Order: sequence, then C-alpha cells, then structure tokens
Amino acid sequence: MRVVRPLLATAVMATVFVLSTPTVGACSCATSTDQESFDRADVVFAGTVVSSEVISEELAVWTFAVEGVYKGAARQTELVYSHPDGATCGIELGAGQFAAVFATVIDGSEEVSGYPIGDLRSGRCDGNRVLMPDERLALDPPIEPVAPIADAPTTTSTLLRPTSGAEELAEPVTDGSVLVVGFIAVGVIGAFVAARIARKNRES
Repeated sequence: MRVVRPLLATAVMATVFVLSTPTVGACSCATSTDQESFDRADVVFAGTVVSSEVISEELAVWTFAVEGVYKGAARQTELVYSHPDGATCGIELGAGQFAAVFATVIDGSEEVSGYPIGDLRSGRCDGNRVLMPDERLALDPPIEPVAPIADAPTTTSTLLRPTSGAEELAEPVTDGSVLVVGFIAVGVIGAFVAARIARKNRES
C-alpha cells in the first residue's frame, strides 16, 4: 500500500502536466461574427465542398461548387488554398458540406511557399462555417448573394492548338483577287511589248 500511493500520486501529476502543456502547432482562433469575417475578407461565397487534396505538408486545396457570392468575385468552381488540417489553422470542412467561406486573395506575401498568386486562401480562423439550406449570412445591412462567374470553357481545339511553328503550319494564300491582278499585269506588259515591236517595224 505504501508503494501504490506514491505511484498513484506520480500518475496524477503526470496527467496534469500533459493536460496543461500546450499542443505544438495548435491553432487558437478568436470568435468572430459573420460581419467581422466579411469585413476582413476579399471574397465571400456560399458553396458545397466537392473535394480536398493535400499538396504538401504545409499546403492543401479545397474545391467548392459555388452557389452564391456575397463579396468579390468567385467562379462556379472555385479553388481555395489552406493548411492541410485544423491543427495548423487549415480549413475544417468535409466533402458535401454546404458552408460560408471567407477568403483573401493571395498576393505573394504568404509565409508558406507554393500558394498561387491571384487565387484564394482561407483557414480555420477566417470565420468559415457550415450553413443550413437557404441560410443567409448575418450581415448589416443584409446582402443577397449573386450568381458566381461561369467557369471558362475548355475545348479540345484549344488544348491542341500549336504554340510554336505557326509559320510552318500556315497554308499558302490563294485569294482570287491576287490572281486577277497578276493577269492584268501580264496583259499590260504584253501590250507594251507588242506596241514596241510594231513601232520598230514601222520605222524599219
């Protein structure tokens, strides 16, 4: 019994120490309202998570099917970059969830390399949250979302269009007007030559 008590006390102290030690890389975010998140963001939209893909240890990309845009410009299919998980302040949304996304435009000043300039970035602390169907953001004054920008079409002809050697692939011009001008020029030269010959014959 004398041995058990010291061991029990040691176990309790170790548990308290572990629970009180902050987790390395843990993300701590201050609670913000929709309005506060809206004011900080460059682009705000409501959409459904289609998929997410981890690109590296510090970078992942989420694909959204955008249904309504509250601020800025967003495409029907929008990519949003973030850290891979919530522990590092990444987006905490799963496939199929309908959510409000508050994003900023990547301008090249990001601490993590690999973020494509001009695309969108967001994270756990930006106010993203799951929405109920037909739910609107709590904004003052209220804002009705607008339709997203249509995705740019991609066609086979565009993908296969050559980017070099255009001169070699170009076909010769066969404009009919060029041929007519050529015939007229030949006729004028022929008439001039005939007139010179006739003149020499008369002089002789």
